[in-house]
Amino acid sequence: MKTTWIINSRRIEDYLFTVLELDHQIIYISAHENFDEKLKTWIHHHFSFEIEAINLVKQPTLVNDQALEQLEQYFQGKIKELTFPFKLYGSEQEIIIWKELAKVKYQEIIAYSELATRINKPKAVRYVATTVGKNPLLIMIPCHRVNRKSGELGGFSAGLALKQRLQQLEKSH
Repeated sequence: MKTTWIINSRRIEDYLFTVLELDHQIIYISAHENFDEKLKTWIHHHFSFEIEAINLVKQPTLVNDQALEQLEQYFQGKIKELTFPFKLYGSEQEIIIWKELAKVKYQEIIAYSELATRINKPKAVRYVATTVGKNPLLIMIPCHRVNRKSGELGGFSAGLALKQRLQQLEKSH
């Protein structure tokens, strides 16, 4: 029997946000127009099977509507924190990094090297940066709050324009 995975999407500003829900929890947030390709790669990496092996249904639910509504409110400056139910999927080390990243406060910008130090792995800056780039819960886990040590934006899986927009949004509220 196939497990049912539910997706829902909403355009917020210039971005198409899509959330993936499993067992009444959000497990993936994307701001990519090519969500299907990103999702296929992510599912295969974390669950070791192809997207064709799952029952993917586009349907609004209480949980995914709440997630999209909170994302919209975040962009409107009405809220600073997302509180919908979620679950992280990744290796033990990835989850440690993402949980530490979740502690970075609204309007705070840190360097990848600082995040590595916070998890007691100061020499693992490249691994930390790569893991930040794999963050499955865009905005919920605030990878947009991590820049290079020089202050440059660095990378962002949803594009540097969105990362810059998110940092500017937080500075203005």
